[in-house]
Amino acid sequence: MWASFFPVYKRLKEELDKESIGDVKVVTASIGLGMATDVAVNNKETGGIVITLGVYMAHLAEVVFGRIKPDTIHTAGTFLDTGLHFLFLDQWHHRR
Repeated sequence: MWASFFPVYKRLKEELDKESIGDVKVVTASIGLGMATDVAVNNKETGGIVITLGVYMAHLAEVVFGRIKPDTIHTAGTFLDTGLHFLFLDQWHHRR
């Protein structure tokens, strides 16, 4: 995934490898867009923001936890009048 090449991801991986931030138990991420008319968000063919951008939050959790299955995933969101997601929050929990 191209987001892996962002400097912040590189730094996060370095800090995780050094164990300088301790044993991470929860990853919380949220995405919201101020462009409800954008085709990627407000289009039933694309599935809304969860399908279009949710993969980035899943990738962040994978960077932190590796390929270990999370114990729980909590998701909350807001829907547009079209029924598509507009804003959502994910929490990935892992008990090591």
